[in-house]
Amino acid sequence: MVSERGLVKAPWRSQRGSSLAWAAVFMGFVLLPLMGLVGDGARLYYVRNRLDTATQAACESAAWSAGGRIGWQQQGATSFSNNLELFSLAVNTFYQMQPDRAKVPYSASISVVVDNANARLNCTGVATVPLSVNASQRRITITSQASARLRFAR
Repeated sequence: MVSERGLVKAPWRSQRGSSLAWAAVFMGFVLLPLMGLVGDGARLYYVRNRLDTATQAACESAAWSAGGRIGWQQQGATSFSNNLELFSLAVNTFYQMQPDRAKVPYSASISVVVDNANARLNCTGVATVPLSVNASQRRITITSQASARLRFAR
């Protein structure tokens, strides 16, 4: 291309400013949603760690506190003393281990299954976490399992 003064014009001069438009499109459609996913991923990682800790602590606390110590001391029998007491101890410990649920909103619950044959408790913690980015799936469910063996000390 030749200008009116007889100089050769570069063909890319007519496209000045298009890289700014492409950068804006890239940020709007790619970078901002990825940043939202990073935020959701961090929140899911935080909740998973809290849920694991709370489930393990609840299972250990219930196994330690609800053991039938008198039967063990007198006869050597390993059994749980009271299943209702056992469940309330597990639930109490589970919720005490999650004092900051207001910071990262999620709902959590625990279930306790007694295995008297093996003198074990099997606990399952479940948390439902709302997402902020993904519109098709608003909540993700995280599951944590723990097992605690009934044990005594003389």
